Amino acid sequence: MGQQVPVVQQQQLPRAFVGQLQKAKPQEVSITLWACAKLSFLPQQLLAAPGLAGRLVAGTPQELANAAWACGQLGHRAEQLMGALLADAEQRLAAAAGLDSTSRSFYSQELCNLCWAVAVLDLRQHAQQVLQLAGACSSIWGSAKEDDMRQLWQVHTWLLDFQLAGGQGLQGSLTQQQLQQCRAEWDQQMQCSAEQQHTDFQRSVFAAVLRLPIRWQQQPQMEQLSVGRDGVTPDGALLLDIAGRTAAGVLVAVEADGPTHFRQPDGGLMGPTQYRNSALKVRGHSLVSVPVLEWRKLQGDGQRQQQYLMQRIDKAVGCQQGQAAAGLPKLHLQGPKQQQQQQQQQHCDATELQAHLPAHASARALLRRAGLPVKDSSQ
Repeated sequence: MGQQVPVVQQQQLPRAFVGQLQKAKPQEVSITLWACAKLSFLPQQLLAAPGLAGRLVAGTPQELANAAWACGQLGHRAEQLMGALLADAEQRLAAAAGLDSTSRSFYSQELCNLCWAVAVLDLRQHAQQVLQLAGACSSIWGSAKEDDMRQLWQVHTWLLDFQLAGGQGLQGSLTQQQLQQCRAEWDQQMQCSAEQQHTDFQRSVFAAVLRLPIRWQQQPQMEQLSVGRDGVTPDGALLLDIAGRTAAGVLVAVEADGPTHFRQPDGGLMGPTQYRNSALKVRGHSLVSVPVLEWRKLQGDGQRQQQYLMQRIDKAVGCQQGQAAAGLPKLHLQGPKQQQQQQQQQHCDATELQAHLPAHASARALLRRAGLPVKDSSQ
């Protein structure tokens, strides 16, 4: 336990399993996909194998849900596979409609995994099916766990963000009380995340952002809540590593993306990271992703770090505004005198960085300003 599986073995095992797929039990197929997702490894040959969906739909609801969760976690938009899993789930729910309880076919965790995978993969054509699955979950709410509720809140946010299936999110599929419970669980997770210790990687990126010659309307800060469509009010949908607003009013989000954001062997983005990126885009944030492996190459070279960040910010702002990413002036750069003053101030006050790194108290204050419930750490 706790040992890493060599990449070579990660590649060999699923490849060998493909040859035995037609003889494999649905549980074996499902658990293989689940294990690969846990390892952040994309089993491309297995996912492309003919007959994969057929093996899975011959299994239990848990096996369907595990396969869907694996696709979502890995960020693999297997539209045909997901379509087959959802269609089978609908048939099972319809068949169970005459029984005493929907729980005879699906448990809440399985329904939530299916819904969450659709949202993370941004499969908008299945939004109506998500409402039906969430409605089934509502009828067996007593079995819903905290993770299930957090998944449903992400689904609700996705539906609202892109105005899908009526544009009301999960209202109508879940009761108002159930939605409130989902929101409360999500807010609690945001609070816990805000109070976690920052890594050296995050602190290094943040320090470099503060040295950039950009005029800010709102100075970059760590652990900031995303704002809603109005561009002002925090909505609590996401917690950003670093966020600020330029003098031109452009919202800039800088994410220090460690290894967990990337899958093997192709280096693609994991599903939750893809979800984050699309959610930030629809909220008007210009997203700058800083992969840890790229940042390590710049370690100790402040000038190259600034050049790297400026190029990425300029490109992100250009893409967000639908313009060609050419022309740093749109970021409202500081003049030479302002840059010199900023450098002198940073040199004279090396402890200034700590003021931007929120302790537990400031993390709680951040959540209170956003109108989110805060648990007293003394409890």
